Amino acid sequence: LVRDVHTPQIATRHLVLSHEITEAMKQEQFELFYQPICELATGRIAGFEALIRWQHPALGVISPLEFLWLAEQTGQIRDIGLWSLERACVDWPVLRAQSDHPTPFVSVNLSPSQLTDTGLVDQVSGILARHHLPVSALKLELTETVLINNPGMALDIFNRLIDLGSSIALDDFGTGHSNLEVLHRYPLRTMKIDRSFVSEMLSTPHSARIVQSSIDLAHSLRMDVVAEGIEDEAQRSALMRLGCE
Repeated sequence: LVRDVHTPQIATRHLVLSHEITEAMKQEQFELFYQPICELATGRIAGFEALIRWQHPALGVISPLEFLWLAEQTGQIRDIGLWSLERACVDWPVLRAQSDHPTPFVSVNLSPSQLTDTGLVDQVSGILARHHLPVSALKLELTETVLINNPGMALDIFNRLIDLGSSIALDDFGTGHSNLEVLHRYPLRTMKIDRSFVSEMLSTPHSARIVQSSIDLAHSLRMDVVAEGIEDEAQRSALMRLGCE
């Protein structure tokens, strides 16, 4: 039996961070960075994905994979999610100026906890109205690997958000365990193919077939497709030939 000697240290670190998340929000230690989402055919910026980072004063940059998991366990993820949306709205005028697309958008992540909050739709509506962000410019992302504990409530919230004028994207497609169920159950507008498949599609026939079948599936469901992690012209050209937007 080999004991993981790092477990006590990790547990202590997580305990400390969970207590510091609320203070981090008050002290504005969280930041949003924006990754452009570009049209393959024209190269112009069609939208922006908001990515949160924690600039801890003592520990430096903390990975969202670490602190968002903690926030999910403590329920603080709801406040972080609303903060992210509010910050994206504040930043929208600057983002909008970076795009010459006629209908640019900004994508903000949704967490499983937010999908059990009956007040979410009113909160989203209020934030958008306060900052004059067009509802059609907001895309909300659901990561495929998350576990939705109350599918019925989540569906109702999704439908109300869509009625409001927003749209829903499925992030990291291909990495979860129930992707077909998610596609069947929820009114999704965009499929985002995980970068692990995109990066290997030119060298691995298996990845290429997954990308092709994912694009075909999305289009059959009237969804558009975003390929994550495009790094060179060869990947871009191949994805254009496959019909990726």
